[in-house]
This record gives sequence, structure tokens and C-alpha cells, in this order.
Amino acid sequence: MTRIFEERANGKILIVKPEEDYGTPLFCKVCDFPMKTIDDSFSYRKIGCCSKCDNRWGSHKSGKLNEGWTPDKTTEEWSEYIEDRISMGKHLINVR
Repeated sequence: MTRIFEERANGKILIVKPEEDYGTPLFCKVCDFPMKTIDDSFSYRKIGCCSKCDNRWGSHKSGKLNEGWTPDKTTEEWSEYIEDRISMGKHLINVR
């Protein structure tokens, strides 16, 4: 394991990080939504993004996400995708 010291205003923080990172990040590198499910973890290991982005953009561009390609975030298609992602989360809360 590699030890990294990071200075903070109120002292030192010790960060212990493995030399090789096998974990899933907290947020998808493509859409910036949280990685929440085991499917997200599988997709991250396979193609480097959450399962929703994998389903939408991974097969859409024949695996180019692995090569560093990301969708153009200025297009209408991207805006619709993000709106759909936001609306998916709203169904979890039922206020009366």
C-alpha cells in the first residue's frame, strides 16, 4: 500500500490508498450521478461508467467509452438523458 500525506489547514490527514485501485468511484465519470448499484460496479469495471451510461452510451458508441470517448454534453440528446436520470430519482419519494 502507498501512504500519501496531505496537508490541511488544521493539521495533517493520512490517506492510505492501495497501489492499484480496484474500487468503484462514488460518482460516474460520464454523468456525475452517484454509483449506487452492483450493476454500476460491473459496468464501471467493464467500460468505466455507471450502468445507465453503459446502457445508453456504451453500446451506442460500440465501446468507445473504454477509449476515452464521452458524449457531447452540449447536445439535445445529452440534455434529454440527464432530464430522464433526474426524473428517475423523483419517483422514489412520494409526498402527500
